[in-house]
Amino acid sequence: MIERFYKHMPLFAQNCAISLKGLEFELFRINKKTTLNYYNFLKISEKWSLDQIYSFQLNSLNKVLTDAYKYVPYYRKLKINGIYIECLKNLDDLCHLPILEKSKVKLSPYDFLDERFKNKIRVGFTSGSTGSPMMYFNTTEIFSKRWAFELRLRDWAGLKEIYHPKRAHFTGKNIFDKKNFYRYNTTQNTLHLSSDFISEETAIQYAEILCDFNPEFIDSYPSCLQVLASICLLKNIQLPCPTAIRVSGENLEESKRILIEKAFNTKVYNQYGSRETTAFFSTNSFGDFVIHPEFSLIEFSDSFNQNGLEKEIISSPLFENNCMPLLRYRTGDLCLSNNNEINSSDQNNKFKVINDLSGRIEDTIFVEGIGYIQRLSTCFYGINSIIEGQLILVKQNEMLANIVVNSGFDSSDLEHLKFNLETKLSNLVNVKVVVVDYIPRGSNGKFKFLVNTLKNHV
Repeated sequence: MIERFYKHMPLFAQNCAISLKGLEFELFRINKKTTLNYYNFLKISEKWSLDQIYSFQLNSLNKVLTDAYKYVPYYRKLKINGIYIECLKNLDDLCHLPILEKSKVKLSPYDFLDERFKNKIRVGFTSGSTGSPMMYFNTTEIFSKRWAFELRLRDWAGLKEIYHPKRAHFTGKNIFDKKNFYRYNTTQNTLHLSSDFISEETAIQYAEILCDFNPEFIDSYPSCLQVLASICLLKNIQLPCPTAIRVSGENLEESKRILIEKAFNTKVYNQYGSRETTAFFSTNSFGDFVIHPEFSLIEFSDSFNQNGLEKEIISSPLFENNCMPLLRYRTGDLCLSNNNEINSSDQNNKFKVINDLSGRIEDTIFVEGIGYIQRLSTCFYGINSIIEGQLILVKQNEMLANIVVNSGFDSSDLEHLKFNLETKLSNLVNVKVVVVDYIPRGSNGKFKFLVNTLKNHV
C-alpha cells in the first residue's frame, strides 16, 4: 500500500515510509537472536584447525544431502534415476552429483524448494547481472544466519557497533528523485543515497550530505564510489573518513580500490556473495580476500578461459534447514585459484585465500540530466521470458538492448522492458530492443551487461 503512494508523499513522509520498511525488516525478515548466536559461533569457528573445518563441512553436507533427497523434488528425481549419495565418506564424494546450472533453477525454481518450508518462505529475485534475474527462496532462519557473516566482516573491519552502525548506503532502488537523492532510515540508523545521480554538478552535494551524516560505515557498489571519488579528488572536495567501506555486487579492481581509499582516507573491504545464498567471500582484517568455510563448500572447476589460470566457482550450501539447497551450483563467476593454499596473513585463521575474482562486469554510463549510472539489471525483473540481455549505449541519448528470449516472449514483454529502461533513465534515452540468437562472450566466457561505447565514464 505504501509503495503505491510513495512517489506522491512529501520528503519527510518518504523518510517515515522507508523507516517503516526498515522496521518490517527487523520484525519479520531477520531474527536478531539467531544472528547474534550464529555470530558468536563464527567467532569460535574462525580459529578452527583445518581438520575441524573439514569435519564441519562433511557433517553439514551430509545433513543437507539427507534433507534434499527427502524433501526437495529435484533431488528426489535424481535419487529415482540412480544418482544418490547415501553418505559422504569424504568431501570428494560430492563430485558424483551433477553440476547444477542456473538455467535449470531459473526454469523450475519450485523444484528446488524444500517442501517443509513452502508456507514459510520469502520470494526474491537475484540481481540479474546478465539481464536474467532468477527467482530464489529464503527463510528468516537462513537469512539471519547469513547476516551473521556480515557481522563478522564488520568486526574484521573494526566497527564499534556491528549490528546497526551509523551507515551510508548507496543503492539503485527507485526511491529517490533528482532534487533529493538521499533518504533517512531511522530504524536502521542508515542514510540511503542514490547511485544514479552522481555527476560533476552533484558531487559536492553528495559530499556535504555524507560529511554532515558522518557515517562509521559506507556500503556501496565499487563503480558508484569510484565515480564519486574521482570527481571529488579532481575538484578537491572533502569526503568523510569512515572506519571502513564495504563494497559488493561488482568486481573490485585494484585501481578502483586505491582511488576510493585515497578519496575517503580509509580501508575498503570487498565482499562477494549472492542472493541465492551460495557463497560468502570477504576481505579480512589483514587485507586478504578469503572464503568463509562455514557458509558453503567451494569447488574450483577448470574454466574455458584461454589462459587456463582462472577457475569457475562451484558452491554447495552448509546451512541446516536450507529451504533451497543448490548443491554443486555453478555460480558463473571466476577466480584466480592458488591451488587451495592457506596463505592468509592471519596465523590464527585457516581460511583459504582467493587471489582475484571475476564476477559482474559492466561499464558506467553518463546520461545528461541524470548523472553516472551503473546498475540497470533491475529493469529486467519479472520478465521471465528473457534468458539474458546486454545494454549498449551507442549514442548520448540512444541505447540498444540485445536480448535472448524463450518461446514465451511476446510484444507485451518487449514493451515492459522498454518502459522499465526508459523510466529508469528518466525518459532521456531512447531504447531500441533487439532479439538476438546469442550474446558474444569474451575469452573468459563472460560478457559485459552494460557497455558504454562513448567512453565518457569516469
